[in-house]
Amino acid sequence: TELIVGNNIIKSKRVDALILATNKKIEIEINASINEYVYIRNTAYICNIYSTNALVGDSYNQDIDIIQINLTWGLDYEESKREFRIIDKNGNVYVKNLLIMEINMEYYKKIWYSKDEKKIKENELLVMLDLNEGELKKMPKSDKISEKYIESVTIVNNDPFFQEYMSHEEDQRKMQNSLIREAEDTGYEKGIKLGEEKGKIDIAKRLLNMHMNKEDIIKATGL
Repeated sequence: TELIVGNNIIKSKRVDALILATNKKIEIEINASINEYVYIRNTAYICNIYSTNALVGDSYNQDIDIIQINLTWGLDYEESKREFRIIDKNGNVYVKNLLIMEINMEYYKKIWYSKDEKKIKENELLVMLDLNEGELKKMPKSDKISEKYIESVTIVNNDPFFQEYMSHEEDQRKMQNSLIREAEDTGYEKGIKLGEEKGKIDIAKRLLNMHMNKEDIIKATGL
């Protein structure tokens, strides 16, 4: 999961998963929420992989497909997925072996909550990614892949070796979300009151110290 960096000045980059196949390199990113910086960061990751791949071998070729799959929550469109390539305004592809796929996990959540057994079965491999252990047990075990997945998740969830209280990234995200919620409560639900502005400034400073994007802080606090 650790991407190669060009020199020791550049910070190392850690992706969620990198799958190496005979003629494919597939990077998988799990995006719990969506924001502009997510697109920028993920593009940087896939470009890094594409660049590294181009340096391998004695010629430039497009024999290996470089694919990024983003499993993304919080999207507000109706399609199940979107695909992105580098193309011009007429649809001409610049390089054929670079593809970014954005999987709309909200779409698959809706399938689960619809309780439509036929649809759930047709889309089970993606539907399962959003389910907790209890929900997984209610899934129809229609093939060996889904059965193995449910079995593996159960084992991992109950094995202390795999248990971690909370990752640094999750901790930062939870703190940011809590501060944002606090700012929203102050700004929209409690109305304007004495000292509110100072409270927002304090929250903004804390978010800045956590290296949160300034545009997001402005949206959250209304400053």
